Amino acid sequence: MRNDFDNLVKTTFKDIMTRANKIDDMFIPYMWRDQLSTPSNDSIPVTVHDKDTERVIAIHAAGFGKTDISIEYDKNVLSVSGNVINKNASTHYKYMKETSFNKTFPLFEDTHDVNNILAEYNDGVLTITIPKLEIKKTSAKSIEIK
Repeated sequence: MRNDFDNLVKTTFKDIMTRANKIDDMFIPYMWRDQLSTPSNDSIPVTVHDKDTERVIAIHAAGFGKTDISIEYDKNVLSVSGNVINKNASTHYKYMKETSFNKTFPLFEDTHDVNNILAEYNDGVLTITIPKLEIKKTSAKSIEIK
């Protein structure tokens, strides 16, 4: 009789735990939806420091790796884009969704040294340093109308 009771308890407990796990699988991702990190263009913070000799752009892209980010300069536009894809098939819950961002910054060749742009990625912050070219200042002068 004791064995029958023990088996009933074990079977019932196992059934309850199986159902609880199925409920978790159904609802937990939805319950955490607002807390999941889902960067977009608006949620990737950018800081631009305009100094006398250089412009420094800091893009706070935590969760991205160096290989997830690309930087390109074309036609007076610096483009920075990032793309994260979770390739781990054994992941049960994803706390970082597959996501991407794209930022563009106007840079003009007559004011910026676009051939010497430097980029570093440390502690989730991409720092791009663009040296400025020395602009020759001209004095104002009057122009005679003929």
